[in-house]
Amino acid sequence: MPEQKQQGAGYRVLVVDDEAAVLSVLTMALKKRGYEVATATSASAALDALNRETFDIIIADIIMPDRDGFEFLAEVRKRPDSATIPFIFLTGDRTVRSKVKGLESGVDEYLTKPCSMDELYARMDAIMRRRAEARARVAAHGTPTADWDLTGSLAIMPPHEMIQMLHMNRKTGLLRLKTRFGKGEIFFDNGAVVHAALEGIDGKEAVFLLFAVDGGTFDFREGVRATVKTVTEYTPGLLLEGMRQMDETRAILKARDRVKGQTTAGEQD
Repeated sequence: MPEQKQQGAGYRVLVVDDEAAVLSVLTMALKKRGYEVATATSASAALDALNRETFDIIIADIIMPDRDGFEFLAEVRKRPDSATIPFIFLTGDRTVRSKVKGLESGVDEYLTKPCSMDELYARMDAIMRRRAEARARVAAHGTPTADWDLTGSLAIMPPHEMIQMLHMNRKTGLLRLKTRFGKGEIFFDNGAVVHAALEGIDGKEAVFLLFAVDGGTFDFREGVRATVKTVTEYTPGLLLEGMRQMDETRAILKARDRVKGQTTAGEQD
């Protein structure tokens, strides 16, 4: 249908599966949707394709002849040119263990075969919509200043969304956050978080604290590089862990506020 063809227009998809029938069905369906499609029957062939071409989405099986999908995903995420490409597992592996491993490894979606094309379309549309919305929010609410390339409100663009956006766009620079808990800094190198600090706390713990901040402002200056490296975790995994801990971290910060308020009241008495 015409509206379906428009959904994928302008996007290039790499489909990786060792079953010719699966590749044929997916290629036909995705082209009908408007996507440009390239295929590979192994992880090695897919990596060669990534060396030659650029893609907007990767869809891959887990079980492949030369290496499994997790190894392929890890290789994709290690490469600067492909690190932020949305990645979907479409596999016959239905085990919870594999699904958790995939999500922890940084996969964007995990779908099991047989999967309806409508569901795959919806997941792909949602991924591309989230990327477009993140860029639009920054464009709308972040404005350059004399000293900084981008400034804005954390109430509109929360810290975890800023980190995700800078990671997806492979930015190198300094994200400075002014919050009621103090000033925080997060350094990026080609989209990867390499250093973070908040009031004497360094590394991923500082990132998790900044995730829980519910107000303040941000500034971003491109090209600034960190002089130390305190974060070694892969950024999508860091985002996932931070989101899981967000409620707990917010509870800790609220408790800190209560203690601080009691201490202040005692001093006044």
